[in-house]
Amino acid sequence: MLDPKRDKRIARSTVWRLIKASKEMLSWAWGHHARKSGLENTEYPWWQSWTVKYKPGKRDHTPTLEELVRTIIIAEHHRTLSEKEHATSPGTLAALWATILLGQRLGALLLMRESRLFEAEHLPPGWKVMNWSEDEMKSAVGVRLPHSLPIPPAFFEAIQPYRDEIADKQEETSDWLFPSGKGGDHVTKSAMNRLLYRLEGKEFQQKDRSLPDRKGKPGPKPRGSARSKRENLLAKYDVRAWTPHDVRRTLTSFLDDCRLGGAASAILAHRENRKDEETAKERTLPVTRIHYSRAQRLDLKAEGMTVWIEAILRTYQVEKKKLAPAFLASRQAA
Repeated sequence: MLDPKRDKRIARSTVWRLIKASKEMLSWAWGHHARKSGLENTEYPWWQSWTVKYKPGKRDHTPTLEELVRTIIIAEHHRTLSEKEHATSPGTLAALWATILLGQRLGALLLMRESRLFEAEHLPPGWKVMNWSEDEMKSAVGVRLPHSLPIPPAFFEAIQPYRDEIADKQEETSDWLFPSGKGGDHVTKSAMNRLLYRLEGKEFQQKDRSLPDRKGKPGPKPRGSARSKRENLLAKYDVRAWTPHDVRRTLTSFLDDCRLGGAASAILAHRENRKDEETAKERTLPVTRIHYSRAQRLDLKAEGMTVWIEAILRTYQVEKKKLAPAFLASRQAA
């Protein structure tokens, strides 16, 4: 077992995440595939006794709409950040758009397939419904619930240029909504995090394989610091660093201001335990949960998604015009 007291190189937060993931993995295996996992004779979940003294800090960073859309614009403009790197893939840029427009947890969002998009009969033409099973959703106090999200046509219009770019490069059509372009897989969380790190100037250099092997050992010789010294593009364009999960706080805050806090909770698949006063419109919706669309509160979600996505796209057009002179000056200087 990893011991952060003995090995100072291991952060306590890393150990905490490892234990948490191991508990979830073993609990799932015991409950669903006890025989295959060798846990069929296990009488009690002994792994639940694993623990480490650590309490994760609570993040409260809420990026502004301007910061979110500026990140998209910067990523689109600076697709190649180094001669030694591949350009940012179209699938990753489409996923960045989706992260901001939909506000879903990154792990579930990147697993979305086109076959999981359904027609929304009671919504306007062009709308689709994304669906995640209970197994794909994060548990809320030990309970996993399915989640459906109505998506307006504006979302698909925003990511379509990148999907077209992917289609031109790939011989076979992928069912992933955000294909990586490598081996038919989807964009990963690592790819998204690395994109944001690169925009902050934090990316590591690739090892130079042209260097000769060290005496008696294979592999290239180390040369200086592995950390790249590059410009922090986010800071350059007045964007505070943010993580994909921060988008959820921005969406909640924005829809709260629009008196659609209940829509934000539904969109983000939060448990309904709101103590603040809601509008009469929001309070009456849960009472009529008879059909699937009502149980998933699709109408309320659709209203919130419309307001949020329209605001993001408006802000994108405004910020793109603001940044255009700076981008032009940057090109001329280069």
